[in-house]
Amino acid sequence: TEQYWFIRAYFVLYLLVPPLNAMIRAMGSRVHKYAIVALFVPLCVVGTLVYLPFFENMNPWFSDELWFIELYLIAAYVKLYPSAFTESRKLHFALSAAITLFIWASFLIMDPICAWYNPGRPEEEGLYAYFLSSQFTITGFLCAFFYFLAFKNMRLPSLPVVDYVATTVFGVYLIHTHPLLLKRMWQGVFSTVKYFGTFWFVPASVGVCLATFVICGVIDKIRYYLLERPLFRLLDPALQKLQEKVFP
Repeated sequence: TEQYWFIRAYFVLYLLVPPLNAMIRAMGSRVHKYAIVALFVPLCVVGTLVYLPFFENMNPWFSDELWFIELYLIAAYVKLYPSAFTESRKLHFALSAAITLFIWASFLIMDPICAWYNPGRPEEEGLYAYFLSSQFTITGFLCAFFYFLAFKNMRLPSLPVVDYVATTVFGVYLIHTHPLLLKRMWQGVFSTVKYFGTFWFVPASVGVCLATFVICGVIDKIRYYLLERPLFRLLDPALQKLQEKVFP
């Protein structure tokens, strides 16, 4: 289903990694930058304008697969061609915080503006919500990019509890975006729309995210211990023999 767009796009990117790596190694720094810009303009610059009321019928470039390729190209450029800018942790945390505050401010300020400009638009589909949620906006991209650079430059030790919780992330994603749960959770159980444009938006958002992760994580761990681990204990000997025959 469309809710699982991330899996589809990630799988396509995974298949394209070998040719992408060959292309990246061959094209050099200058062509690499041109490739990034060539994708960034239609996907993100135009994507930022698409949702404005006078551009909302223009939607020619949205492609999750192309966007993942663009992110891969950007990450590869940062790794291959580091600079003083990409290695500054404090600067990127400051930039990320500034953009986050800008997004929150746009949330509070643009709600009445959208209501005045186009009163027929549902509250949850206002322009401010788009800037908060869409991956195809400049603000959303810059916020994520600077956080990525900041955490990339941190030297964090490996913590067993973090590694344990990290194994539930994919299961959490599959569970909370399932069609049977998606609307019931956001519009029913949590009723997130009622917090839009209020003081409680930020604490409610954090609380809802934590509650969703914990509940879905517990469900995923129950699935693992009751189904996946016993099943693979039975299948592992046969799979090991098959692997030895296929890859002697």
